[in-house]
Formats: sequence, C-alpha cells, structure tokens
Amino acid sequence: MHRAPADSKLRRRLAEKLRQSCLMLDDQLPPNAIRLGSTVTFEAEGEPARTITVVHPSEIDAEEARISILAPVGLALFGLRPRQHGEWIAQDGRKRQAIILGVEGRA
Repeated sequence: MHRAPADSKLRRRLAEKLRQSCLMLDDQLPPNAIRLGSTVTFEAEGEPARTITVVHPSEIDAEEARISILAPVGLALFGLRPRQHGEWIAQDGRKRQAIILGVEGRA
C-alpha cells in the first residue's frame, strides 16, 4: 500500500515525540498537561484563540472541535502545559506555532 508523504512525516513526528517521552500513569502527570480527553485553549500566530479537545482518532468530530491526537496539531500540543509552545506543519504546508492558554482535564 502506498502512503502519502504527509503520512510519513506524521509517523516520523510521532516516533520523535515518543522517543522524547517517558511512560507515566495518568495520575503521575501534572493535572494541566495535555493528554487524551483534555480540552485545550491555544492561540496560533495571527489567529484568535481556539479551543479543541484532543481525542482518539475514532472519536474525532470537527463540529465539536474534537481533534485527533494523531492530527498534526494534536500531536504538537500533546504533553504541553499552559504557557508552553507547540509547533506543527499545517495542511497548507506552513509551519505553525501556538501558545497554550489553558488546559482542562479529561472530557
């Protein structure tokens, strides 16, 4: 099966994120760290603040702003806390950067 270049890049970014991570139980994470089920408010360069919920790929819903952890923005923000920055490549090919404004626990 042929895979699109974007899929390969996403896989590499996921592998990189996993290499930089350490396995922790949910109750060991800071309460304001972005994880599956977190509702996150962030501000990307030149855009108004946006709120999304980071979810498993089977739970995505664009109308409800439920974004997959495997989407570029979901992967970039995963594990971050307020005032930290995340970076990703958007679908239009531009590098995007955002600052985390707030994180609420699991949805």
